Amino acid sequence: MRIAKTAGWVGPGETRESTYAILNAVVEDHVKMDLHCLLVKHGKVCHACAANGKPQFPPEGGGKLKCPMGRERVRAEKPYEGAGGAKKAKRKRKVKDEKEEENRVKTD
Repeated sequence: MRIAKTAGWVGPGETRESTYAILNAVVEDHVKMDLHCLLVKHGKVCHACAANGKPQFPPEGGGKLKCPMGRERVRAEKPYEGAGGAKKAKRKRKVKDEKEEENRVKTD
């Protein structure tokens, strides 16, 4: 979804489900699996397209690949809250809430 948005294939406000519906209607059946595999691979090696700019499999030697899609690394200061980011943020809020509750109990 992230790559589809940055490539301009779908709008920035689209959800996972709406992105799937749009691309499913547009992409021909015989190329869907190949496109899927290419996008997954690309997201795992490209610094510009990987979540938080940290690819799972960076190139050997520590260099950065030039994105073949023509993207440069342009992300907002707030990290992407996709699968892992949203979970971490939720966990932090839970811990904060628990600490606040402990403090309230101690002061009562």
